[in-house]
Parts: sequence; structure tokens; C-alpha cells
Amino acid sequence: MASWDSFGQPIGSYLGFEVRATTHASRVSTDTLQFVFPQFCALALDSFDTPPTTEELAEHFYGSELIAVALDGGTLVGVSMGCLCAVPGSSRRALYVSGTFTAPVVRRFGVGSRLTYAMTGLAYPDLFRGIFGMWGKAILFVTRTQTFSVYSIFKKWFAGVTDVGSRPEPELQAAIDGAAKVFGWTLDKANIQREAYRQSLSRHLVPTLTERDAIVLAGKYNWTLHMISSLSFLLVYPIMHMLHGFRHDSAKFHSAPPPGPTVAPPGSAEGTGMKKGFKK
Repeated sequence: MASWDSFGQPIGSYLGFEVRATTHASRVSTDTLQFVFPQFCALALDSFDTPPTTEELAEHFYGSELIAVALDGGTLVGVSMGCLCAVPGSSRRALYVSGTFTAPVVRRFGVGSRLTYAMTGLAYPDLFRGIFGMWGKAILFVTRTQTFSVYSIFKKWFAGVTDVGSRPEPELQAAIDGAAKVFGWTLDKANIQREAYRQSLSRHLVPTLTERDAIVLAGKYNWTLHMISSLSFLLVYPIMHMLHGFRHDSAKFHSAPPPGPTVAPPGSAEGTGMKKGFKK
């Protein structure tokens, strides 16, 4: 019987979640993929303002060779997907991240970013070996989105990402062109794909985009970002997660009723079936 144990390989845990990943999703057994895909679709329903159609989800899922997942006791709570695309005029390959999303209950703790990090480490093992493996080097990242928050985060952290309407430096433009060739995209001069989606996926669109458009972005994952990411997963997010747990436990403690009789005395609000403070 198919299970998560037959999907990819275990690569440790993160904040108590099991992390598994594969670099060759097309080689995973059909039974396992059929086990994973419905859970992938269910997670997507909680991750978009308007979820993609099943056909769109299948296109992303089955078109990805690199897939990393986070599991909470066998329940899928996060996924990151992508594939490597040849860069025209170069021997390099860019990492196209086709989708990353997490369950609402685990957001703000870097689960999605940790999965993308895991996926990148499997795709570029030599660069992720040791502290200085990324020194003086950069990995070309490409992504396609219409969501303003994704665009803002990508532009903030990845080097070389340009404003909407501006073309990036030649190396990054070549990475975009390579991904476009692989997936058959037609892009305008601003790297915008018109009618990319069957419907809008977000309430907050990247400026100048209409509801079904997407912009394709490219940026460099360099040593500085690698160090920031590594320290965040090692220290920052675990501390945030721990403090969240303390606040949650404290809130439960302060909201608990004070010790008292298990049976309310006659005449009290509890004894008459009425709630204190309730008025008809």
C-alpha cells in the first residue's frame, strides 16, 4: 500500500515536522503519486484566495521533478515544487520554483522556505556542502506569479530582481527564457505572460497585471542569502515557534475557568442554564 514512506527520501525534521523530498518525481511509482496528489490538492484549497483548478494543480504537480514536503504525523502541511531548466547560451541550469504553499496553522515559521531550501540542496548538492560551498557563487532562481506578496518577497531577498516592466540583466533574462522554452510560455518584453491562468488566484495582484496574467521573475540566490536562510532555520524560526507555543499555552492557562465545584449551585447562571452576561 502506498504511503509517505514510499515518497522520496527523508531529509530530517524541521520544527517537529518530517521533511521528505525527491529529485525525480516522475520516477516515483504511480500508486504513490496517486496517494500524494489528493492531499496536495486539499492543501492547495487552504492556500489561495481562489484555488487553482484540479487541471492546473495536476499540471504543476506532475510537471515537477523536484518536490519537498513537510508532514505532521502523516498529514501534509507544506509543499515546494520545481524543476531545473537549461539556461540558453550557458552550461548552467536555473531552478524554476513552480509552487510553494503551506497549511495556515504552520505559516510564519518558515516551513515553505525550508522546503524550497531542501529542494535546492538536493538540486545543487556541491554548493550546499559546508559553510563556504556557496562562497562566490550564485544559483539562478525563476518563478512565475501574479501575487504581490510573492513578488515583494522575491524582489527583497533575491539579487538582481527588477521592477515590474524592466528586464533583468542578460544572465537572468536567459534563465527566464530557458524556463519559458521548457513550458512553452509566450512572454512580452516585460516578461509578463498574458492569460497564464484560467482565473485569478489572488486578491492582491502584482501592479499592471490583470486577473489572469502572470509575471516571470528571475533572481540570484547567493552566499549572503544562503547564510541568512541557514541561520533563520537554525535559530530565528525555532525561537519564534517556541515563543508562539509559550503564548498559546499562556492563553489557554489564562482562559481556563478557576477551580470550583463541578456542579453549579442552585440559582447561579450555570445552574439555571443561562450564561453570565447573556441577555435576552
